[in-house]
Amino acid sequence: MSQDDIKRVAAEIADHLGEKQHGPRKLVREVVERCGIGFARDVLKDTEEVMALGGMLTASADRLRTKGGVFFYLARGRMTDDVRHAIFPPRTVRNRRKNESPAFSEPDFDWAERLRIVRSLLREQGEVSTVKITLIGHPGKIEIRKDLVITTMSHSAGAPTFPRGVPRPPETPTVYTVYIAAKQWKRVESALKENPDDALIVEGMCALDPELQAVAVYTIKATTKFLEAAKRQDSNGGPVETPAPRPKRAVVEPAEAPASPPA
Repeated sequence: MSQDDIKRVAAEIADHLGEKQHGPRKLVREVVERCGIGFARDVLKDTEEVMALGGMLTASADRLRTKGGVFFYLARGRMTDDVRHAIFPPRTVRNRRKNESPAFSEPDFDWAERLRIVRSLLREQGEVSTVKITLIGHPGKIEIRKDLVITTMSHSAGAPTFPRGVPRPPETPTVYTVYIAAKQWKRVESALKENPDDALIVEGMCALDPELQAVAVYTIKATTKFLEAAKRQDSNGGPVETPAPRPKRAVVEPAEAPASPPA
């Protein structure tokens, strides 16, 4: 990619984020230059999704991040350490290193060691009072029963954004079987048929279904991205604007479950 391409794309993204100051616009250009145009556009797309769902809180949880703040937060999490430090250099690295004791350092985490580690932790398990899950995507084939609609969806982790130290999930797709009340489905079905670029949003509880080797999702609320956007526009008294269409994503076919669980 040429410098002209970098400059043009960086300016487009900065304008889309509403960044007017030289500092943030320069950071956007560094992201494009060091990470690539495709990387920057993918982060921008995910930023739009986060904003459409209500935004993201700051680390102190006292306010919402700006659109640019969400973009930089997501971008930082997907960079290698070297690139991250080059674009966002730590302010107090030298002081922190002086204060840290060289006598002890926690060992690095190796994914292959997780079985041994977790098995020992299972002897003293904690308790969970509430479990919630949110799925955003496109449903597969549906099966209708009395008061119930059943569908399946799958997800591959790709390049998720996690805090440093948290391991990346395996690339094997996770299959979800989704159970939705027929009354809720009718509303979202018409919205999805009206605009193929819309996306289903499912919120509910989940549990492992060992016979299907999938996660069962028991829906509490079903809506779509465009329905939620319209609801926010209505509450603000402004006109309802349909988000611009985006390319369809490839469907990952889950592996067929075995006839019966192993003995």
